[in-house]
Amino acid sequence: MSELIHKLGIDWKLLIAQAVNFVVLLWLLKKFLYGPVLELLRKRREDIKEGAQNAEKIAQELRQIEQRRAAELERVKKEAEIIIQEAKQAAKARGEELINQTEAKIAGLIAEAKRHLEEERIKMMDQAGKDVKELVFMVAEKVLEEQLPKDIHEKFVEEAVRRLKK
Repeated sequence: MSELIHKLGIDWKLLIAQAVNFVVLLWLLKKFLYGPVLELLRKRREDIKEGAQNAEKIAQELRQIEQRRAAELERVKKEAEIIIQEAKQAAKARGEELINQTEAKIAGLIAEAKRHLEEERIKMMDQAGKDVKELVFMVAEKVLEEQLPKDIHEKFVEEAVRRLKK
Protein backbone atom coordinates (compact mmCIF):
# COMPACT_ATOMS: atom_id res chain seq x y z
CA MET A 1 0.00 0.00 0.00
CA SER A 2 2.83 2.31 0.73
CA GLU A 3 4.16 1.59 -2.70
CA LEU A 4 0.81 2.42 -4.22
CA ILE A 5 0.64 5.64 -2.26
CA HIS A 6 4.15 6.47 -3.37
CA LYS A 7 3.38 5.68 -7.04
CA LEU A 8 0.32 7.92 -6.85
CA GLY A 9 2.52 10.73 -5.58
CA ILE A 10 0.86 11.18 -2.21
CA ASP A 11 3.04 12.72 0.47
CA TRP A 12 2.06 11.80 4.03
CA LYS A 13 3.21 15.01 5.48
CA LEU A 14 1.43 17.02 2.91
CA LEU A 15 -1.74 14.93 3.33
CA ILE A 16 -1.70 15.38 7.10
CA ALA A 17 -0.99 19.10 6.72
CA GLN A 18 -3.90 19.40 4.27
CA ALA A 19 -6.17 17.43 6.63
CA VAL A 20 -5.16 19.73 9.55
CA ASN A 21 -5.71 22.79 7.31
CA PHE A 22 -9.13 21.40 6.31
CA VAL A 23 -10.12 20.84 9.96
CA VAL A 24 -8.87 24.33 10.91
CA LEU A 25 -10.77 25.78 7.92
CA LEU A 26 -13.94 23.94 8.98
CA TRP A 27 -13.54 25.18 12.55
CA LEU A 28 -12.96 28.78 11.35
CA LEU A 29 -15.94 28.62 8.98
CA LYS A 30 -18.13 27.21 11.71
CA LYS A 31 -16.98 29.78 14.27
CA PHE A 32 -16.99 32.91 12.11
CA LEU A 33 -19.27 32.19 9.18
CA TYR A 34 -21.76 29.37 9.83
CA GLY A 35 -22.50 30.44 13.43
CA PRO A 36 -23.33 34.06 12.61
CA VAL A 37 -25.19 33.05 9.43
CA LEU A 38 -27.19 30.42 11.33
CA GLU A 39 -27.88 32.93 14.12
CA LEU A 40 -28.98 35.48 11.51
CA LEU A 41 -31.28 32.87 9.92
CA ARG A 42 -32.67 31.93 13.35
CA LYS A 43 -33.38 35.58 14.14
CA ARG A 44 -34.94 36.05 10.72
CA ARG A 45 -37.14 33.00 11.26
CA GLU A 46 -38.22 34.38 14.66
CA ASP A 47 -38.95 37.78 13.11
CA ILE A 48 -41.06 36.16 10.40
CA LYS A 49 -42.89 34.06 13.00
CA GLU A 50 -43.43 37.16 15.17
CA GLY A 51 -44.62 39.11 12.11
CA ALA A 52 -47.11 36.35 11.28
CA GLN A 53 -48.35 36.36 14.88
CA ASN A 54 -48.67 40.16 14.81
CA ALA A 55 -50.50 39.97 11.50
CA GLU A 56 -52.91 37.42 13.02
CA LYS A 57 -53.37 39.66 16.09
CA ILE A 58 -54.01 42.64 13.86
CA ALA A 59 -56.48 40.65 11.76
CA GLN A 60 -58.25 39.49 14.92
CA GLU A 61 -58.35 43.03 16.31
CA LEU A 62 -59.66 44.24 12.96
CA ARG A 63 -62.44 41.64 13.10
CA GLN A 64 -63.27 42.70 16.66
CA ILE A 65 -63.31 46.36 15.64
CA GLU A 66 -65.56 45.49 12.69
CA GLN A 67 -67.91 43.59 15.02
CA ARG A 68 -67.96 46.50 17.48
CA ARG A 69 -68.59 48.92 14.61
CA ALA A 70 -71.46 46.76 13.33
CA ALA A 71 -72.91 46.48 16.85
CA GLU A 72 -72.56 50.24 17.38
CA LEU A 73 -74.16 50.91 14.01
CA GLU A 74 -77.05 48.61 14.93
CA ARG A 75 -77.41 50.35 18.30
CA VAL A 76 -77.42 53.76 16.62
CA LYS A 77 -80.04 52.56 14.13
CA LYS A 78 -82.23 51.34 16.99
CA GLU A 79 -81.80 54.64 18.83
CA ALA A 80 -82.67 56.52 15.64
CA GLU A 81 -85.80 54.38 15.23
CA ILE A 82 -86.76 55.08 18.84
CA ILE A 83 -86.21 58.81 18.33
CA ILE A 84 -88.27 58.72 15.14
CA GLN A 85 -91.06 56.83 16.90
CA GLU A 86 -90.99 59.30 19.80
CA ALA A 87 -91.08 62.21 17.35
CA LYS A 88 -94.02 60.63 15.52
CA GLN A 89 -95.83 60.07 18.81
CA ALA A 90 -95.08 63.62 19.94
CA ALA A 91 -96.30 64.97 16.61
CA LYS A 92 -99.43 62.83 16.83
CA ALA A 93 -100.04 63.94 20.42
CA ARG A 94 -99.46 67.57 19.43
CA GLY A 95 -101.84 67.13 16.49
CA GLU A 96 -104.46 65.59 18.74
CA GLU A 97 -103.90 68.38 21.24
CA LEU A 98 -104.38 70.97 18.50
CA ILE A 99 -107.49 69.15 17.29
CA ASN A 100 -108.84 69.05 20.85
CA GLN A 101 -108.08 72.73 21.33
CA THR A 102 -109.76 73.55 18.02
CA GLU A 103 -112.77 71.41 18.91
CA ALA A 104 -112.94 73.12 22.30
CA LYS A 105 -112.79 76.54 20.63
CA ILE A 106 -115.46 75.50 18.16
CA ALA A 107 -117.62 74.13 20.98
CA GLY A 108 -117.09 77.39 22.87
CA LEU A 109 -118.03 79.42 19.80
CA ILE A 110 -121.11 77.26 19.25
CA ALA A 111 -122.10 77.62 22.91
CA GLU A 112 -121.52 81.36 22.70
CA ALA A 113 -123.60 81.55 19.52
CA LYS A 114 -126.38 79.49 21.15
CA ARG A 115 -126.27 81.70 24.22
CA HIS A 116 -126.33 84.79 22.03
CA LEU A 117 -129.23 83.37 19.99
CA GLU A 118 -131.07 82.49 23.21
CA GLU A 119 -130.52 86.03 24.51
CA GLU A 120 -131.76 87.42 21.21
CA ARG A 121 -134.77 85.07 21.30
CA ILE A 122 -135.53 86.17 24.86
CA LYS A 123 -135.19 89.81 23.86
CA MET A 124 -137.43 89.23 20.86
CA MET A 125 -139.94 87.37 23.01
CA ASP A 126 -139.85 90.18 25.56
CA GLN A 127 -140.27 92.71 22.81
CA ALA A 128 -143.02 90.65 21.20
CA GLY A 129 -144.65 90.28 24.61
CA LYS A 130 -144.46 94.02 25.13
CA ASP A 131 -145.83 94.62 21.67
CA VAL A 132 -148.63 92.11 22.21
CA LYS A 133 -149.30 93.58 25.64
CA GLU A 134 -149.48 97.02 24.12
CA LEU A 135 -151.76 95.78 21.38
CA VAL A 136 -153.92 93.89 23.85
CA PHE A 137 -153.97 96.89 26.08
CA MET A 138 -154.90 99.14 23.19
CA VAL A 139 -157.56 96.77 21.89
CA ALA A 140 -158.88 96.12 25.35
CA GLU A 141 -158.85 99.79 26.10
CA LYS A 142 -160.84 100.56 22.99
CA VAL A 143 -163.28 97.76 23.65
CA LEU A 144 -163.52 98.34 27.35
CA GLU A 145 -163.63 102.08 27.25
CA GLU A 146 -166.88 101.79 25.64
CA GLN A 147 -168.16 98.98 27.85
CA LEU A 148 -166.36 98.78 31.25
CA PRO A 149 -165.55 101.24 33.97
CA LYS A 150 -161.92 102.32 34.27
CA ASP A 151 -160.89 100.37 37.46
CA ILE A 152 -162.26 97.04 36.13
CA HIS A 153 -160.65 97.82 32.82
CA GLU A 154 -157.20 98.22 34.46
CA LYS A 155 -157.67 95.01 36.43
CA PHE A 156 -158.57 93.14 33.27
CA VAL A 157 -155.46 94.44 31.46
CA GLU A 158 -153.17 93.53 34.32
CA GLU A 159 -154.62 90.02 34.42
CA ALA A 160 -154.10 89.63 30.67
CA VAL A 161 -150.48 90.80 30.96
CA ARG A 162 -149.84 88.43 33.84
CA ARG A 163 -151.16 85.50 31.79
CA LEU A 164 -149.02 86.47 28.81
CA LYS A 165 -145.86 86.43 30.95
CA LYS A 166 -146.47 82.82 31.91
